[in-house]
Amino acid sequence: MTNETVEQFEHMIYLPMLLTILDKDTKQIEATPVKFTSPYLAVVKRAMNNIHNDLKDIHQYFNRNRMKLIKEGNDGDFTTYLFSVGSERYQRKYMNLKLRNHSQELLEIYLMGGSVRNGEIKHVTKGRTN
Repeated sequence: MTNETVEQFEHMIYLPMLLTILDKDTKQIEATPVKFTSPYLAVVKRAMNNIHNDLKDIHQYFNRNRMKLIKEGNDGDFTTYLFSVGSERYQRKYMNLKLRNHSQELLEIYLMGGSVRNGEIKHVTKGRTN
């Protein structure tokens, strides 16, 4: 399995998680008694649109390459996924803490207007985009 294929599978793991997080955050922002909610909601909406666009590209990649992602289970510490490419199957375990931390990194990228599209992910380190 190539690095690009693994990267696409991981995007398919993380990006739906980000949409769930941002959807919940949107509801909390709307319920928060701040003076102006629309600027915050605009940033979140832009991030969600970028994620949807990236997911669309990833779904097309999955279809072209006969790929499928299956979440097999979660034991509290690890989440297990099955990566299917054509007739080949690969099982991978991800530590839930790693999933959480990387989700936070990706969330920061998207909230700053970034994207994972075309494999050109911008890594955020200590508040700076590289």
